[in-house]
Amino acid sequence: MTNPAVDAFSTSPESRLRFASVPRLAAGAMLGMIGFLVLSYPFRAPEDLAVTPLFDDGFYALSVARYMALGHGITIDGIHPTNGFQPLWVFLLSPIYAFVGGNRAAALPWVVLFASLIWAAFGIELARLAHDRARSEGVHARTASAIALILALGTVATFRICHTGMETGLHLLLLTRAVRHLDAPSRQQPIDIACTSVLLALLCYARLDAALFVAAFGAYAAWESLRTRSIVWSRFIPCGVAALALLPWLLYDLRIDGHLMPTSGRSESVAIDPLLNARATLLGLCRWLFPVVYRIPYWVPLATVVNVGLGALGLAVLLRAGRPRPRLGVVNAGTAALYIYVALLVAFYTLAFGAPHFQERYLAPAFVAIVPLFASKCAPFLRARPRVALAAVAFVAIANVPLLAIYRFGGFDRGGNTMYSEQTQFALTHVDPACTIGAMQSGTVGYFRDRVINLDGKVNAGALVALQRKDLRSYVDANGVDVVIDWPPMVRRILGPGATGFTRAGSSPAFETWVRQGREFCIRP
Repeated sequence: MTNPAVDAFSTSPESRLRFASVPRLAAGAMLGMIGFLVLSYPFRAPEDLAVTPLFDDGFYALSVARYMALGHGITIDGIHPTNGFQPLWVFLLSPIYAFVGGNRAAALPWVVLFASLIWAAFGIELARLAHDRARSEGVHARTASAIALILALGTVATFRICHTGMETGLHLLLLTRAVRHLDAPSRQQPIDIACTSVLLALLCYARLDAALFVAAFGAYAAWESLRTRSIVWSRFIPCGVAALALLPWLLYDLRIDGHLMPTSGRSESVAIDPLLNARATLLGLCRWLFPVVYRIPYWVPLATVVNVGLGALGLAVLLRAGRPRPRLGVVNAGTAALYIYVALLVAFYTLAFGAPHFQERYLAPAFVAIVPLFASKCAPFLRARPRVALAAVAFVAIANVPLLAIYRFGGFDRGGNTMYSEQTQFALTHVDPACTIGAMQSGTVGYFRDRVINLDGKVNAGALVALQRKDLRSYVDANGVDVVIDWPPMVRRILGPGATGFTRAGSSPAFETWVRQGREFCIRP
């Protein structure tokens, strides 16, 4: 027997209109919970922040910022000059360390808070980009904006990528802003050209490979000039200014070790495996095609199959959602440059780089390219089907809010920074402060302790030269390294076959400790 009241509610236009607001309320509640979790992160103890969300390589940037704030110049350890970092991020962090007087622990909550503010700004800017695209295509812009905001701020994937201690969040924020700015109609006034020039220069300093974005924009401007048979100076001048602005940093690179590419990039290119890189590229793109579910850890059986399957699902939704399709052909200058930029990143990091473990971070700009397109295509479909929209919001919440809560309150560190929980803790507890530690994985231990020498060459030009000559052991001996704490395969590379002259002094689940013979006093009980 049917209930007339229920039937009336389910069929009346007024009831459907009232129900259409439920997904918006659910999305607002979800983003509110996530905002609370993220903005409460800085209130954790510094040692918890060092395990998650901060990563080992992020501590390289934090160390440089700290030494700059203390007046030691651009150095990784107070001794060795370095260029193995992205400049703008470090320059922005340096005032934080000046504010806390160089205190390592006291700075970490402020660093995480600053990263969270950038993360939030990126989400808002991406939502505005999706809004602009949807409006240009004649679909519901507010719905598209909400979809983009949920994908940017409602997923663990973007939270983690923006809170590593590295520059990725800042890079994505400036990239998204640049795309929006360049998508606007070309303006010829000097103040407009100056603003564009400053934005592109800041983007290049945020991440050096963003020079490819500037080149892509210049290529689009050249094509536009050929098509219209007139030179669009408001496009070309900012590209030239950005190149000139980057010149001082390139000259600094040359002064460090005679190369334009920083040591961080060259150390990652000592060995290149295009096939391994191609696999990592596939997984990285799949990650950004379906960011709702956080990456399945590699130790899980069939992890690769699952991750690729999720990426294929995201691609299928992207291709089929919102039919009939919105009006095609709406690709403005910034969006066109972004698509070219992503293609160049895929080619470069697959064929000319050697760090497949960082591929998803290198390819994070693909997220900026995918989300506005996805949002504009899905907006008409979800707006017309509030129950499906509510189910989608619920799925995002279930897949992400509990995991973020575990990270925040549960002390969950599987896959976190074991360089702090194992390597650094051993060094601080058992290694005499007067003794010198050497390690390839030296970011975290070098941040929390003085007298640490980087040996993988990311931030140490001398070690990189020794690594390229396959004579790292001579460098270790010449620099008086007393203790080596690293992953077992790294220890073999550092000390050579047999580890002549060193004695094993301990181990943890992931690290081994070796001490130079005659310097056994460096290891304390």
